[in-house]
Amino acid sequence: MRRHFSELTKPIFGGGGSVGPSPASSRTIVAKGGILATDYGVFPASIVIHGEKIAAIIRPESDYPEEGEVIDLHGKVVLPGGIDPHCHFRAQTEDFLNGTMGAAAGGITTVIEMPQGDPPVTDPGSLRIKLRRAQAQAVVDFGLWGAVVPNNIPQIPVLFDNGVLGVKAFMAVSSTLLKPSLPPVDDAELWLAMRTAAEVGGLLAVHAEDNALVSFLERWLLAQGRRDPLAHTEARSPLAEYIAIERALSLAADTGVALHIAHLTIASGAEKIAQARRAGCSVSVETCPSYLLMDLDDYIRLGPYAKCLPPLRSRTDVESLWDHVSREEIDFIASDHAPYTHEEVEAGQKDIWRAPNGVASNQVMLPLLLDEAVNRRGLKLDAFARLTSTNAAKRFGLYPQKGTILPGSDADLAIYDVHNPWTVDERSMFSRQKRTPYHGKECAVRLETTIVRGVTVFNRGEICVASGYGRFVSRLNC
Repeated sequence: MRRHFSELTKPIFGGGGSVGPSPASSRTIVAKGGILATDYGVFPASIVIHGEKIAAIIRPESDYPEEGEVIDLHGKVVLPGGIDPHCHFRAQTEDFLNGTMGAAAGGITTVIEMPQGDPPVTDPGSLRIKLRRAQAQAVVDFGLWGAVVPNNIPQIPVLFDNGVLGVKAFMAVSSTLLKPSLPPVDDAELWLAMRTAAEVGGLLAVHAEDNALVSFLERWLLAQGRRDPLAHTEARSPLAEYIAIERALSLAADTGVALHIAHLTIASGAEKIAQARRAGCSVSVETCPSYLLMDLDDYIRLGPYAKCLPPLRSRTDVESLWDHVSREEIDFIASDHAPYTHEEVEAGQKDIWRAPNGVASNQVMLPLLLDEAVNRRGLKLDAFARLTSTNAAKRFGLYPQKGTILPGSDADLAIYDVHNPWTVDERSMFSRQKRTPYHGKECAVRLETTIVRGVTVFNRGEICVASGYGRFVSRLNC
């Protein structure tokens, strides 16, 4: 819902045209004089934060509480804190502490962690283990995904009852030579999982690649002795992705489930999803920085350090995907942050099949995309806010507590200096695994400060809160 500026600037502390004193028991902050880039518009304003919440949005020249702390935002752009709905914090390679520190340093205030690792979240017991670990370590707010595997479909309602924001199924095996993180489901199992999720109003996500085609092509290429990165892209072809998307949409239409397509790489998939929406299907789709900021040439250059699933595509595919982003036919961007150790990745230098799938990206994703999308491609700032925060908050049932800058919403803010060039340096990464394919990339936009529920969690290169500050979020408490 769009709101008129005069409605947003109405003070809520009383006192006519100025903001009066706040209760002494709660801290007041005034973020003064920035450009607010919100889902409903872009305009100069100041933000009054009272405790954990946004209390008022006022004109830059308006009076504000004298006893409050003042943050000078002149020359800065303020966006709703980013929501990253797809990240992986496997304890062996990336714990919730380092993973969420990277998120905070990248303007992300809420992460939704995928269910694959340590242990896979397939039932309430494994969910409790993951939740305890996250609560002890996270420095930003977090939600959790549950898993769909062939033998846990009856557990889906229980997982939602215990607070997961969605459940995820693989339509194809994640690796031929490496142990898969989650076993794939066949069409019958996926149909049943969708029916079960639909009965409780739950969101179901798919990793959309066709298992039969991928498995055949991987065996065929291995038999030919192919070990190069392009062999991986040939096995995980655009056709394999398209077939799976088409099938998932058909099953969703039959079951009535709310469907989410993870990490889209192909424009033909976006077109098919848009067609399904017009036919009444409840479907959302994400893409990732990998598929917007890199292409096949980068894969050839970086080898296993740029390996992800689905793999990187051609420059033509990248440009076509940007067209759908510009038309807001992609709902949101997710990092798919999944770092691995140097030793694990190096195993793929001579044999790409032996490299794990995943890159470190959450710390640099939003500044790089803000620079590329807004500065270079002309995307409007309000569209960027929707793409990186608002749309995800709505899809996961967190809006308007998360994903916007409105009175009553959580004070989750990302403050950017949009004219402060820098170069990505892996040595500054908070991830436990420093290597990132974006090392050396130049960026004109610098993330300066990240605020989560009224508290500065990151400022000018430093994490400002202790582990465990982050709070678990779900439909049950939003």
